[in-house]
Amino acid sequence: MKLAVINELPVAVHKRERWCEKRFFVPFLKRAEQKIPKHVLNRFGGGTLTLSVVLVDGKVMRRLNKRFRGKDCMTDVLSFEADASQHPYRGEVVVCLSVAARQAREYHRSVQQETALLFVHGVLHLCGYDHIKVSERKKMFALQDAILGERMCY
Repeated sequence: MKLAVINELPVAVHKRERWCEKRFFVPFLKRAEQKIPKHVLNRFGGGTLTLSVVLVDGKVMRRLNKRFRGKDCMTDVLSFEADASQHPYRGEVVVCLSVAARQAREYHRSVQQETALLFVHGVLHLCGYDHIKVSERKKMFALQDAILGERMCY
């Protein structure tokens, strides 16, 4: 099972956020594909799991969150599942860089660490994990911690 990522580079990146270009984000994604457990990816019946990763600013994220979730505020990450007929394309993970930067300061992490966490979190949502119920949250966050636990992307 392989995790392939398309359009991994942001459309527009602020100068202070240049770390998310190829020198950080592409190597991280390559390490991530090796660390996401096969049983997570196997939920899709084999083959290649393909997804889009999009890095956006707060303004774009707020619009997306309002349009698709009815919430007029920024959020850190959104996942959009593709139609089953588009196999192997699984969907899109959208990460908000400005929220990632704010949360990184709040949780005493680097922006790279926070963005990595948000990426993995979004992929887990595409793989069917959720955190609405406490029992689901424990499973999802334990898996998220296990994937990121070896400092694979920092």
